Amino acid sequence: VRPPVIKRVGDSEAYKTANPGVHQFYEAMKGNVKGLPTFNKDNTKAWQIYGDAVVKSLMTTADIKAILDDAQKQVELVVQ
Repeated sequence: VRPPVIKRVGDSEAYKTANPGVHQFYEAMKGNVKGLPTFNKDNTKAWQIYGDAVVKSLMTTADIKAILDDAQKQVELVVQ
């Protein structure tokens, strides 16, 4: 699946429903970029933990769900 080249296709509800990830990319290419959500406390630290977890999950054969669950626990402690 690739981003559509015809605007009416990319803007259609059917395309958005069938390809939600590609549709987000399509919206960003149109200039409709949304930033990352923010946390009330230690925003940078929270995103660093998530970033480290993503890197770890890409460079291992370990259980990815466990890596992300651990990251979630760490972030919950940081933002409390």
